[in-house]
Amino acid sequence: MSNHIIWIVPIIAVPFAFIATLLLIFISRKFNLFKNNIERAPLVGGLAIYAVLFLITVIFEMPKKIESIVYISSIIVITGFLDDIIILSAKLRLLIHLLASLILIYVTNLYILDISFLFFDNKESLAFVGVIITLLIVIGLTNAFNFIDGIDGLSGGQALITLVLIVIIQAITDNYHQIFYLSILAALLLTYLMFNLSAFKFEKIFLGDAGSTLLGFTISWALIYFTQPPISTFNPIFAIWCVTLPVYDLFYVILKRISIKKSPMAGDRNHLHYKLIDEGLDKKFVLIIYLIISFLISLIGIMISDFLDPLISFSFYFIFLILYCFFMFNFNTVIKFIKSYYL
Repeated sequence: MSNHIIWIVPIIAVPFAFIATLLLIFISRKFNLFKNNIERAPLVGGLAIYAVLFLITVIFEMPKKIESIVYISSIIVITGFLDDIIILSAKLRLLIHLLASLILIYVTNLYILDISFLFFDNKESLAFVGVIITLLIVIGLTNAFNFIDGIDGLSGGQALITLVLIVIIQAITDNYHQIFYLSILAALLLTYLMFNLSAFKFEKIFLGDAGSTLLGFTISWALIYFTQPPISTFNPIFAIWCVTLPVYDLFYVILKRISIKKSPMAGDRNHLHYKLIDEGLDKKFVLIIYLIISFLISLIGIMISDFLDPLISFSFYFIFLILYCFFMFNFNTVIKFIKSYYL
């Protein structure tokens, strides 16, 4: 693919995303969709992103595995759309996410074969285990992005940060191989965020479950695609740092819900962004703080991975996870201490 196409298509994607968003807003209002949406803002952000992504994939040549990721993610989008309208059970959603992932593995033969930093030197021996690990990662990240979609801009902003981090890693490894797909997704996310954050007085929209799960699904597969044979543009240890805070949040809320004998998929306000809001912080301030923390933690992890042994980096990842969970389980105590000594 020529260089001018690589730069022009993401730019072209923006007006298409605007048109798709405005059309979907009109349809949403016309047919009174998303009746369960309390805030009444149309849940069309994810649908607009996918519609343009799908169209571009059809028109322009993409790597076959990337095409498969886009096409098969339609299962995730349809499921999320139905959940936005009629509310599906958590078990049914998880089952569909599992089936979509299995279909993608079958069609592309793309799954985790290389996690050599955990002493798996013989890649063939990881074949079956790799499929299981892949399913856990994809389903986990798909729902992690859905879990953090609690305030304006958070899920979309985190997805954008992850894309930027992947490009940074590509720069570190001096390999910009196949970032065309990432640049298109980034352009679509920026367009969505302009509506979601009401920039330039655009009508507010939300991602909806269709959008948040789409982002988690496509980003998880993109990370697998870039870290596994035959592409392998960077070490898998870099990938786990690209989505640090959403994964930490997922781990914590699941542990918290299990500890109080609640379903791991049940909604609550135990997420970091909700806890900060409940302390009286402005939502926009929380969004900025969350994204800055997320970016810095991930960047620190990437730097550790670049300068130190991958296994050491992996150890730091879990040390930070333990510290995060400890902080969250003792959130009120820590906040009281901070207020009493520093405020």
